[in-house]
Amino acid sequence: MYLYRQLIDEIRKGAKKASFDLGKTFVENPQEKLKEVPEEVLKKVKGRLIYYWDGKELIPLALFDDRYYALTWTHNAPILEIDGIRMHVFYLGSPFKYAQYVARVVRGGKKYLETCFGQGYISRLIDEELVSYEKNRAVLELAKMNPWSQDALKKHTVKNASIWDLEEEGFDRIIHDPPSFRIAEDLYSEKFYKMLADHSKKGALMYHYIGEPKKRQRFDLGAHVIQKAQRAGWRLLRRDDKVKALVFKLL
Repeated sequence: MYLYRQLIDEIRKGAKKASFDLGKTFVENPQEKLKEVPEEVLKKVKGRLIYYWDGKELIPLALFDDRYYALTWTHNAPILEIDGIRMHVFYLGSPFKYAQYVARVVRGGKKYLETCFGQGYISRLIDEELVSYEKNRAVLELAKMNPWSQDALKKHTVKNASIWDLEEEGFDRIIHDPPSFRIAEDLYSEKFYKMLADHSKKGALMYHYIGEPKKRQRFDLGAHVIQKAQRAGWRLLRRDDKVKALVFKLL
């Protein structure tokens, strides 16, 4: 069962139903279920960090690698954080609503490429052939512990490798939802967009999340991406200000 401080507090305040699998399913009278966990264990559950109780051991869903990776309960969803920075989009209220929105934008494809798997919230909604890359081992390990990632892991090819090692070809849909420009500048480069073009079909659609850099910065990331992508053969179809993204078509 999955535990976090907010869940425990709500149950103790008399919640009539609650979820012990991060919102996938709900049970009535959760007070009885919570009694299965020793009090000394419950006291160890702190903050927004999510824990997994296997009946014997309390496992924090956090890993130290090159950085600190953790799944936290934020805005009623399990969120991946790297060094405390949220890796999900909240413009539509939750990462799940955002994922649904992106899935609608890219629908109609036959072969999909997802450049950064993360927790697979978008790719879990794609039923067609999809290949996803995730270079960070810690991120994939947390996905294996995340109930919301299981559909994507089971039905799609998820590679623990850099997207720069891309081998497959013939994509007609690309989902590019990268880390920030500050963290992964190479994923916003002309060379990168050219690689994607070389592995895609003519007329392919690319959804590219860019976010909203701090307004005090003079650097216009949107203009930068459009310029680099167009040089690589991509034509801008539209700016999607609702989710801070750009949509391109391969010429």
